[in-house]
Amino acid sequence: DFDLGRTYDAVLCLFSSIGYVKTVDALRRTLACFRRHLAPGGVVVVEPWFEPGGLEAGKVFIHTAEGDGVAVCRMSRTSVEGRLSRLDFEYLIGRPTGIERATETHELGLFTREEMTDAFTRAGLACRYDATGLSGRGLYTGRLPVEPESPSTV
Repeated sequence: DFDLGRTYDAVLCLFSSIGYVKTVDALRRTLACFRRHLAPGGVVVVEPWFEPGGLEAGKVFIHTAEGDGVAVCRMSRTSVEGRLSRLDFEYLIGRPTGIERATETHELGLFTREEMTDAFTRAGLACRYDATGLSGRGLYTGRLPVEPESPSTV
């Protein structure tokens, strides 16, 4: 629902962040907002989150890194309730002075290809879908048609 007061040649929504809108209604409003900020002939690029059924519930991941006297361990677990995925993160951050613990929870909506395409179309964007995309989850692009020029009078 934001208004930046100008238009752009491209609006990018990457790293599956579109999932944070959570619902189909919010997805439609988001694409309409993107379209309002798009110049004629401009493009919207959206890298999606998972589709329903595409995310393995109960999956646990662990990532570690260390450097400059700091070691970090991030463990996550995924759950799915209906059309909403939940990622619970636990962090251990170790320094010479001690170990800290932090937590985060992320909730992301699961949208079908049809719902994504419909949201683009409702926003007035000609939608194309690339099944591979940047990360293997696909990529949606929507182009705003260039408005026809009025015929000049001579």
